[in-house]
Amino acid sequence: MDLLEPISQDLEPHLRRELHPGELLLALLSADLDPDGRYGENWLALTDERILVIHANGGSPSVDAWPLADVQRIQTRSYVGNGSLVVELPDGMHELVRFSQGSYFKFSAIPQVVEAAMAFPSPEVGQDEDEGAIPHRRIEHCDTCGRALRRGTKVCPACIKKSETFWRLFSYVKPYKKIAIFGFCLTLTMTAIGLLPPQLNAMT
Repeated sequence: MDLLEPISQDLEPHLRRELHPGELLLALLSADLDPDGRYGENWLALTDERILVIHANGGSPSVDAWPLADVQRIQTRSYVGNGSLVVELPDGMHELVRFSQGSYFKFSAIPQVVEAAMAFPSPEVGQDEDEGAIPHRRIEHCDTCGRALRRGTKVCPACIKKSETFWRLFSYVKPYKKIAIFGFCLTLTMTAIGLLPPQLNAMT
């Protein structure tokens, strides 16, 4: 799932002007609804520093921006026929963008991308075939569920099989089988001894 959608030529200059020197674009997604639920063009831009929302406004674009440092929580909400991306800031909850149900899946990855950006605030610049492209860094995603992955790992916590994890950990214990069995038996013995005093008191 690509979180960098091509923005229209009319809005790209406005986005370029908004970006600070060295600020990297992590996600750029189009939302097809206005805050009042009517169809309209809006864009969510996530960088390594801020969250920006670009409103097309029929040819008179405006931009709202919030620093990542102020983000306390971000989540997607699903309604009847549409959804929204909301963020909790020190002054309360704010709706960033509203979108139809067809766009819900792509926006559901944004909270994980925001967490990754806040955990690793200084990513390396990615290379792009187009030298004139906006500076950006691509986020790796899980091939199964599409969730964004934290930098430095290709393991998705939501898709990992717990049984496989258990047997993998068990393989590390296998060379120390005798010590592990002794420790297990010792734990059972200590537990049994700890239960004896209440039983003896009950008998007396």
